[in-house]
Parts: sequence; structure tokens; C-alpha cells
Amino acid sequence: RDFDKLLKQYESNAACEGRMLETFLTYPMFQIPRYIITLHELLAHTPHEHVERKSLEFAKSKLEELSKMMHDEVSDTENIRKNLAIERMIVEGCDILLDTSQTFVRQGSLIQLPSSSERGMLSKVRLGSLSLRKEGERQCFLFTKHFLICTRTSGGKLHLLKLGGTLSLIECTLIEEIDASDEDYNAAGQGLSHLEFKIILEPPDGQSFSVLLLAPS
Repeated sequence: RDFDKLLKQYESNAACEGRMLETFLTYPMFQIPRYIITLHELLAHTPHEHVERKSLEFAKSKLEELSKMMHDEVSDTENIRKNLAIERMIVEGCDILLDTSQTFVRQGSLIQLPSSSERGMLSKVRLGSLSLRKEGERQCFLFTKHFLICTRTSGGKLHLLKLGGTLSLIECTLIEEIDASDEDYNAAGQGLSHLEFKIILEPPDGQSFSVLLLAPS
């Protein structure tokens, strides 16, 4: 608390021009690209036989390496923050998101269609109806190693599906063009505008199963 008070006192100083501590801490990082550009322009006007050319090239290469390292560090940090934010939204928690090598790719809403074991469901409920879209809507998250399928509560929290909520990509087969003779395709009905796709999971220590999903548009 004392530190916060002292920090606010210093930040309110006119010499800071309204800038916060974070601005001053990150300022050197944003200067590096400028140094690289300056060296690049300097090299463009430096003869190849000039005694200082090798030194300039060396300095430029080192700054480029540093810039890449800083970019990678920032990207890794942002990815960890994103994963932890998603993990906190899942009521049951999700240990795989604590893996720092698990990189977030994208997220979105999909509609889960009934499988062949649920045949007949769509005969009672039309595909485009609000009830089916609401009941079948899933919040999906794609990572480099896993695909998560969740339902969303009224409070905004997420629940992983009990079956097929966490799919390991290495155990999955994606079928984008489903054959007309496919049981799940027939169970879901026709006229899906080719927006559906099927994921078959074949775990080494369990029974295989499939998930049929439909893009809203």
C-alpha cells in the first residue's frame, strides 16, 4: 500500500507528463526496432570496404536477435494469460490449459448435432429452430494439442462435455466432407448446407466415438 501511494505520487509529477510506470518500463523495448532501422539505413550508406561495416552488421544482427527474443517472450506471456482466463471460466477446471506449450488458436460457437444413437431427435425439432440451436450450441476452443467443447451456463461459466469435452488432436480424425451413407449424417438429417463436419476420436485405451458439429454460418 505504501508503494502504491509513493508510485502514484511520482506518477503525478509534471515531469512524467501523465505517463505511468509501465510506460517507462516498456520504453526501451520499443526503441530497439528504431535502432535496427537506423542501423539498416546507416549500412545502406556505408561502403562495403569501410572499416566499421562489419561492426555495424554485427550490432544489427544482435539487435534483431534480441527483438525476436522479446517478441517471443511477449507472445508466450499473452498465450499463458489467455489459457488461464479460459481455464478459470471452466467450472470443472482444465489441467491441459496449464501446459505452457499449449497454444491458443481460436474459439467460437458451433452447434452439436445428434449422433446415430440419438436418431429421430431432429424429426421432432427442425434444424433451424431456436430450440435446437440453443440446446445444441457449444462454445469451442481450439489449441495446438487439444479441442475443447463446452456448454455455457446462464451465468457465463463453462462446463466441459462429459463425453468428448476434451479431445486430444493426435487421437482425432477430422472429416469435412461427410459421406451420404454415414450413419451420423443420416441421423442429423439432410440440407445442412455443407457446414457440418465430423470429429472421430480413437483413444488408445478406450472406445472410439464421434462428434458431429455444425457451423452457424
